[in-house]
Amino acid sequence: MKKSNSSMKKSAPKNKKTVSLPKLPLTRIFYHWATIAVLCLFLTGFIVYGTSWAYAKTYEERIYPGVSFGVLELGGLTPDEAKELLGRETVAFLEKGFTINYDGDQFNLNTNLIIAEKTENSRELIKFDIESMVSEAYSIGRGFSWWNNVRAQAVAKTVGTDLQTEIAIDEKSLLTSMKEYFGKYDAPAENAQILITFSDSGNPIMTVEPEHGGNILDYDAALAEMESQLMMLESADITLAMIPQEPEIVLAEAEPMVDEIEAALGLAPITLTYSTNFEDFTWDISKEQFATWLTLEKNESGKVEVSILKEALLTTMENITGEIEVEPTNAKFVMEEERVVEFEGSRDGVEIDWDTTLEEFKNAIIKNGESTAEIKVSKSEPEIKLEDLNDLGIRELIGVGRSDFSGSPTNRRHNIRVGADKLNGMLIAPEEEFTTITNLSPVTAANGYLPELVIKENKTIPEYGGGLCQIGTTMFRVALSAGLPITERHPHSYRVVYYEPAGKDAAVYEMHPDVRFINDTGHHILIQTHIYGDELVFEFWGTNDGREVYQSDSRIYNITSPPALKEVETTELAPGERKCTESAHAGADAEFDYKVTYPDGEVMEETFTSHYRAWGAVCLIGVEELSEPAEGEGGEEGGEEPAEKEVVIPE
Repeated sequence: MKKSNSSMKKSAPKNKKTVSLPKLPLTRIFYHWATIAVLCLFLTGFIVYGTSWAYAKTYEERIYPGVSFGVLELGGLTPDEAKELLGRETVAFLEKGFTINYDGDQFNLNTNLIIAEKTENSRELIKFDIESMVSEAYSIGRGFSWWNNVRAQAVAKTVGTDLQTEIAIDEKSLLTSMKEYFGKYDAPAENAQILITFSDSGNPIMTVEPEHGGNILDYDAALAEMESQLMMLESADITLAMIPQEPEIVLAEAEPMVDEIEAALGLAPITLTYSTNFEDFTWDISKEQFATWLTLEKNESGKVEVSILKEALLTTMENITGEIEVEPTNAKFVMEEERVVEFEGSRDGVEIDWDTTLEEFKNAIIKNGESTAEIKVSKSEPEIKLEDLNDLGIRELIGVGRSDFSGSPTNRRHNIRVGADKLNGMLIAPEEEFTTITNLSPVTAANGYLPELVIKENKTIPEYGGGLCQIGTTMFRVALSAGLPITERHPHSYRVVYYEPAGKDAAVYEMHPDVRFINDTGHHILIQTHIYGDELVFEFWGTNDGREVYQSDSRIYNITSPPALKEVETTELAPGERKCTESAHAGADAEFDYKVTYPDGEVMEETFTSHYRAWGAVCLIGVEELSEPAEGEGGEEGGEEPAEKEVVIPE
């Protein structure tokens, strides 16, 4: 029996259905995983931040673990504890010092103090700045960036952080101490050099000395080892090593330099200059002194050239240094009853800049062949300046006048000091015409002056006023220096050694002549007077308004010889006794130019002239009775009255 094909087909159950799942879009999958990642990151950050916060809270007032200085662990300590630890350990280290050896010779180098003759001269050669070290240690892991703080804390905890603080080390003194002790073992190399000697006639003799090799101890390596031990606070013996030293200049290089040394020496004498706002100073260096300066050295390109030896320069200029260098001075200003009774103007400190001066000398003398070189200085300001202490416009030095009274007798010196003291501290008001003699008067014993003997009518009689022309001359010069208008000035009748240079003197005598000038600065002027040995110095302090002052040197001409010796009879000396009271002076004329340029461009110009007549020597001759005057010589009974009466100011 045949089966039909249809009967062989199976049909699905009518109640069963097929279901297809929908596909999720990619954006939803990304969002899903991104959410999980953000949650993980947030959780991680929360854990890290929480951990770092807890770590920071734990060491809130302590140095983070892992911070150290050398062998000293500072982590976990408070700043005060770290300060105490560092202070104790560094002091102990320095007190122990360094033990240095060479070939069995041992030296303990004291790094704490050098004790001089006086305790106050002691000083530290090595100094730890404990405050800065503790501050640096505490600041590690405490910056402005949270992440950088976390990283710094982690590095300190895992690897360790050693302080790299600076230590103040007086390397020069440490090297000097080592060289003073071990220098006996050094045999430094010697360059070929040119020795300069002088014959009896003063001619230079050049001798070329050959070079020599040598050996020196390696002090620099020892110093580096000291610094390493200081950073670790661990000490160990230091052994010095001997190293060979070769000369820099050999004979073949020195011999061709003889001609250049000789040419440089031919520039002597060398004039050194230094200038302030008011004065120019010069010093002459002789050929013999200059010869000690000259040396040979190699420049940066390795070429041998003539140079100046700094050590010899310092030795030669030792006395000059004291005339230039000053410490900065704070101002003092105290007034009582319109007079300044205590005053010290603020002054900049001045110090010779030796390196710059040395280069100036090399350039001017050696390279340019000049016989003049300028001393260079550096300045430092005082803490208290004069303008901070008064409202009178007294701010700075505006003028200086000087004169020399060497050789003055005792009474004259006394009168100079009395006159200077009377002027010291005086104030000159704006637009005031200052009169010198009025402020010195009365010239009497009651006012402190002493008499000097002068000749009048064949007699020596005491008269007051000797020395006051020194005051007048110095006042004239300081007024000129300040650029003030001079309203009265008279030269002396003849040249006097106290007032050189001729032409810049001024006579004063009660009540005439006088030295007068006007204060046209617009501010008060304070007078300060000083006596330094045989030098009288007047200073004007006020406000510099920018005026420029020029004075030429004195021009001296029409020089005439002094007349013959004049002998004057006197009964005040024993018969035949001779006493000379006046020395001879040549006559001359003198003049100098004075120019003041004001800030607005206005110019004041004047030429001061002086005529000095020849003055013969005068000697007193003791007699029993004065001779009768010859006919025509004048006197009570006969002779003509002189056409004019000359007043000679006693000096």
